[in-house]
Amino acid sequence: MIYYWWDGKWQFWRFTLYDKDEMDDLSMKEKKALKDMLKRELEARR
Repeated sequence: MIYYWWDGKWQFWRFTLYDKDEMDDLSMKEKKALKDMLKRELEARR
């Protein structure tokens, strides 16, 4: 479960990307992809 607090709009986003029994953590490549996706989404909402 990944939580993201968006200060600008007082929104709280929760992502379920995988079950804990499937994976311990995201890889660095996956973390970067998620960060880039969030950045694009936030820019589109401005």
